[in-house]
Amino acid sequence: MSNSIHAYSALEISRAKYHAIISACFGSLSAGLIGDSPVIMIMAEKMNAGQMISLMTTSLIPLAYFVMLLPMGWIAARLGYRRTIISFTAAGFILMTLLSFSPQFGIASKSVMMFSIAGFGVCMAAYNAAWFPFIDNFLPKNQRPEFFGNLRFCWQSFSVLFFFICGMMLGKSPAMWSLQLVVLIATFGLLGRIIHVMQIPQYAEKPEPVKFLIGLTDVLRNKALTGYSVYLCFLYLFCFATQPVAFLYVKNALNIPANIVIVISAIALSGSIIGFLAAGKIINKVSTYRVIVVSHLLFILINFGMFLTGGNSWLSIALITLLLLINSLMLSLISVTTTSEMFVMSSGWNRAMSMAFCGCLYSLGSGCARMMSSLIIGSGMLAENWVIGARQFSNYQTIFLFNGCALLFVCLMLLMVPAVFPKGKYRYIVITN
Repeated sequence: MSNSIHAYSALEISRAKYHAIISACFGSLSAGLIGDSPVIMIMAEKMNAGQMISLMTTSLIPLAYFVMLLPMGWIAARLGYRRTIISFTAAGFILMTLLSFSPQFGIASKSVMMFSIAGFGVCMAAYNAAWFPFIDNFLPKNQRPEFFGNLRFCWQSFSVLFFFICGMMLGKSPAMWSLQLVVLIATFGLLGRIIHVMQIPQYAEKPEPVKFLIGLTDVLRNKALTGYSVYLCFLYLFCFATQPVAFLYVKNALNIPANIVIVISAIALSGSIIGFLAAGKIINKVSTYRVIVVSHLLFILINFGMFLTGGNSWLSIALITLLLLINSLMLSLISVTTTSEMFVMSSGWNRAMSMAFCGCLYSLGSGCARMMSSLIIGSGMLAENWVIGARQFSNYQTIFLFNGCALLFVCLMLLMVPAVFPKGKYRYIVITN
């Protein structure tokens, strides 16, 4: 794009930031419904889809990101960022509407549900490929950490409030129509995203005729970006399934009512609110590398904590909720850190594909994390219950144990993260405090 942030007045930048935040709030409901809330999982189980398909629904969006982010980054650069966002959000609205009515398709209902979620994932890949370069057109560099923290704080707060209210109103055993209504309400939020994106001031946007292979070659030669992206892939592979597996654990192994599970998910997501609100200040104060290292270590402790926590007493449920809250907090800090790092390491002329490559790799990790967990649970390869001494453990706890051990080995990959161990001629500026 030929746009420059210096062409925008302070008032235009303020207006753009306001509309960007509001658009993110409205759009967050549909994505959060599939990725972070158990609503779709409960809906799938009521359609007799089984635990494997129920958990698999949470993996389709990140897997769609992995497959489509790079080509969508190329398409967004040629089509124009605003046009890409609006066009694919409108397509996402149609697919989410189809998802809300999927139970009405009879024997094809499960197929319609999976198709709708996968298609929506493709639309979200296009949105994300265009979103960050679109924001970069007007956002000054020195405002990035604070803005992205505030942006995520606002949309996460909006999502948490929405799902908390839904959890309180749905009851212990929600009817299918009430779950469909929640999905439909979230779907209409996408129209709000379109309206506010159209309000963001922007000068004439010219396509970037970047050739795909040239752009991809530039990305692969970027040592800092590729090293960080590979690390993120493995980090997310073993930490991103914690949340949905925990929801299945408390619902099926601990026999907690569905509405309480939704409330737990809302409380857990409030950790993201805290993280996004404080992310800018934390990163500026303690430095990026400390945030990455501490987050990694806490992901290990959280998974081991989930493995050791059993029983359906209120104390156990409170501890699980606390661990999930901390997990959300750490994921939010890593998310803000990743966004800032992508901007630092991306080529100025190849922004869309550079950022899409990083998103592609961590989406591969996050998608495979949930897909693998769903296949492992659905295949029955793990014993449903096993005993050590007087303690009994479930197959869900086995997954937590495995992920915790795997994350210990992934610590070695911190050597590939420029913010932690900068070396070589990287396209990267180390910021010290």
